[in-house]
Amino acid sequence: MRRLGVVTIGQSPRDDVVPELRALLPKNVIVVETGALDGLSKEEIPPPQAPERTLVTRLSDGTELQVDKAFVHGRLEAAVRSLETRVDLIAYLCS
Repeated sequence: MRRLGVVTIGQSPRDDVVPELRALLPKNVIVVETGALDGLSKEEIPPPQAPERTLVTRLSDGTELQVDKAFVHGRLEAAVRSLETRVDLIAYLCS
């Protein structure tokens, strides 16, 4: 079985996107999700420090949230590292 890691700038699971992705993949591909904001409560996520540093994402409960780009960037690196030994390929989910 092949394993695809998907990383979102918000929280996983992303039930609004990943099921559509799974439908496009061969049946022998397992999708492993992680998010840059996983494990954090809404209160622990700092707001954007300036308008040009704003990213919009979703929490695991579906809540839309504006976050600071620099904060997310640092956490994305950790999210990717958490997948590196568990999957064959990593893809970022961000639009």
